[in-house]
Amino acid sequence: MKNILVALLFLAVGSAAALEFSEKDLKSNNFAVKIPAEKGIELPIFCTVTYTAEKPVEIIFKPVNSVFRYRTKRLPAAKEAKTVTFSMRFFTQSGVETSVEVKSKGAFDFQKFQLVNEWQKGHEQYLNTMVPDPARKRNPRHKAIKNDYSKAGKNPVVLFGDSLTDNWRGEHFARMKEIFGGNGIVNAGICGDRIEHLLWRMNDMEEMLKANPPSVAVFFIGTNNSGGNTADEILYGMENLVRTLRGYCPQTKVIVLGLAPRGLAFARKALRHIDPVNVRYRTLADWKDVYYYEFSNDLMNPDDRALKMDFYTNDALHFSGKGYAEVITPNVAGMIKLVQSPKLPADFFRQMDRWQKYLQVRYEASLQNPNLEEQLCCEAHLKDLPVFWRKTLDSVLADPGFVPVLPPEYLRQQKEEGLPPAVCPE
Repeated sequence: MKNILVALLFLAVGSAAALEFSEKDLKSNNFAVKIPAEKGIELPIFCTVTYTAEKPVEIIFKPVNSVFRYRTKRLPAAKEAKTVTFSMRFFTQSGVETSVEVKSKGAFDFQKFQLVNEWQKGHEQYLNTMVPDPARKRNPRHKAIKNDYSKAGKNPVVLFGDSLTDNWRGEHFARMKEIFGGNGIVNAGICGDRIEHLLWRMNDMEEMLKANPPSVAVFFIGTNNSGGNTADEILYGMENLVRTLRGYCPQTKVIVLGLAPRGLAFARKALRHIDPVNVRYRTLADWKDVYYYEFSNDLMNPDDRALKMDFYTNDALHFSGKGYAEVITPNVAGMIKLVQSPKLPADFFRQMDRWQKYLQVRYEASLQNPNLEEQLCCEAHLKDLPVFWRKTLDSVLADPGFVPVLPPEYLRQQKEEGLPPAVCPE
């Protein structure tokens, strides 16, 4: 393998000066950056890599005291010098010094490595724009998914996702097969997938999807992107996924699931980056036959938003068997059955979204112009919404002839006082 010429520029908010590494450090292909505690809890990392390589290689970033265990960047083979620019983000533990170890898979010869104090002009044009990534080209799981889809019945349900979907198999998936039939649903999740990986996988399945369009496609992905992409970039990626699928299968109904909460000591830090993504994902509900749904409230305590750990494994990221049985399966299966229901009112989801926004606007107004009675009233109705959704989904699972109805308070408000358009304040 030819030598790989690499220039990396690491940027951290608030760093006082550039940190240079010696030639000896760089040639070791295994070194660490120490981030003092006062650097803050967010560590944006910006890298520019120039290299040549006969075979694909990977750069591996392993943070200590971070909510993420590691981050990797796969670089394709390049016979001539090639420059790739990308961003990553780590969440460090507040008040604790963080070490980011950098390793490489492949013959790397680092030429420059810096930690500097500000973004360089013009870097924005290089940020990852969610182009298809062929990293799953020879992945055995991808081949198995294609095989499963080829054997599926007519117009199956397909679940696209990462490890949270991939792990939803075996005994955890038995109830889903019971509801939709063994050949009526395909689990298309792959551990570690990011949006750009799934985009490539869908492109690779184009002919299969066109030949047998899914009745419903569920997208549960984006959490692996939240460490290296902005919320706007992730929304752009999700929009690209939906457009790509609808280009192949115009009649397929699409469900976009909000990112699930995760993390223990880092819960609030992680949620600071998950919540903005979900706010943006919700805008997709304005698209025809695209539905947004999230079940975060089932996974967190309502008061402090701490995870209900009996629904998670010890890593506070992946779901336990109980999590799949009591939260994921009934929510996702119920949502699929709801959008498939011929008795679903045409404007049901739009009206529900309008009701939630209306309550949120009223709640914000009650805080700005203190009105305790109004505040408590809105809080109560907002807390009732997840309960209403769960009852609706449970009902449609129990009775295919169930006809969904809007919340009584919404109907009363609409009849007695009218319901002006709800535009959430900036």
